[in-house]
Order: sequence, then C-alpha cells, then structure tokens
Amino acid sequence: MPRWLQIAVVVVLTVVGILLVIFSARGRNTRDFSSLGTVTSANLWVTANDGSRYGWKISDPKDLSRIVNFVDSQRVNWGTPWYGIAVAFLEVQLFDGQQLKSSFGVGKNFFETQRNGGFFSKNATPNEIRGFLDSLGLDEATVREIRNGSESVRKNYQGPD
Repeated sequence: MPRWLQIAVVVVLTVVGILLVIFSARGRNTRDFSSLGTVTSANLWVTANDGSRYGWKISDPKDLSRIVNFVDSQRVNWGTPWYGIAVAFLEVQLFDGQQLKSSFGVGKNFFETQRNGGFFSKNATPNEIRGFLDSLGLDEATVREIRNGSESVRKNYQGPD
C-alpha cells in the first residue's frame, strides 16, 4: 500500500473516532425531572401504521392518577441523543386546565417526553412498556389492532377503565 494511502486511512479513522467520541458523549448527558403535580385531563393519541392518528380524552381522576404515577416513576435518566428523538406511536398529553404540562409516549423499545421546553427519550424494557400500557388500560394486542386499522377496536376503546 502506498505511503500516502496509509496516511489517508489513518487520518480518516482518527477523524471518525473523534466524531464518535464527541457524539456519543453528547448522547449520554442525562436529565431528571420533578414530579408532574396536578393533572386535570389528558389526551391519548395512537398513530396507526398508515399515519392516521386516533385520540381519546381522559378526565377521570382515578385514571389520571394512575397515568401520572407511572410518568412520575420514570423521571430519571432522560437524554437527547445526537441523532434526535425517536417518534412515539402512542402518546399521552397531560394538562393542568388548558396548560400542557408534559407529553409522554412510547415506541418499540423507548419512551419519549416533552417537558420544560425540550424533547427527551430513553430506552424502555418490555416490562416498563407494559406498565405504561397498563396505566392507560391498554394491552399490546389492542394497541396493535388500533395501529393496524381495526375500526371496531378504535370505536370500542373508551380510554382507561
């Protein structure tokens, strides 16, 4: 291999290594949040596979308390990866009166939130995802049917029990 090519390879690998260190360090910055406090209503949104969105309003204090308790249990270790925040397919917007306090969503293996003027995400285990769905009165099969376009499931789901 010519000497100039060896030098070029070393330079390229060095630059790539430096960029990986910079971007991976940036993605590891974590943030914790305070408790949500009072939540008087919520909007639940599910995005179907075809891109359409379906929504339900939640106003029962018991349902809201269950959702807020789950969201509050997930207050630590949020970050903003260098590549951006993934988009959730199921999201709850939490309100105090007319003021949006937070949104909290779930994707295949992550949670995302909008709080304090920023967007954040973190990895989530299957058990954590199941806990979030439980707080909404949903199971994975129902979410899958809604996302796949089942009109009867969308009409029959009335929000959390």
